[in-house]
Amino acid sequence: MVKREYYMTVTAILLSKKEGAYLPGAKRIFFSLAPKPPKCNPGAEAALAGHSIAKTDNSAGGFSGNTYEFSTGGSVTTEFLFSGITGGVDVGGSNTEHGTYEVVGQMLYMYFRSGQVNGELVLERGRLTGVRLGEAFYPLR
Repeated sequence: MVKREYYMTVTAILLSKKEGAYLPGAKRIFFSLAPKPPKCNPGAEAALAGHSIAKTDNSAGGFSGNTYEFSTGGSVTTEFLFSGITGGVDVGGSNTEHGTYEVVGQMLYMYFRSGQVNGELVLERGRLTGVRLGEAFYPLR
């Protein structure tokens, strides 16, 4: 999903020789539509600032983890860590990247040099508890 690319399709099936009867109504419906895309959500952006979200995966062969730290002013830092053992040798590494973020409606958009990451805010009883990135839940810390 790429931020703010909204599409709307209207389909009208008209029977042959009945266009005159149905086309004006179909046009009226089409021109009456007033799409309202979600707006920026500064309250959610403020709720993220000063917090981080993280997820780790452990397996018999190693560990990987990804953290996103949010700052005021819309900046975000992500860090990916991994370690493991292969062929009796310990391997590991990390990658850190800085970018920006914004919240539109309930969607979180993070922009990095390597690309865009999108997620959906998760609220429980009106309180931000984490972010869903794809199928994974990242709890707010």
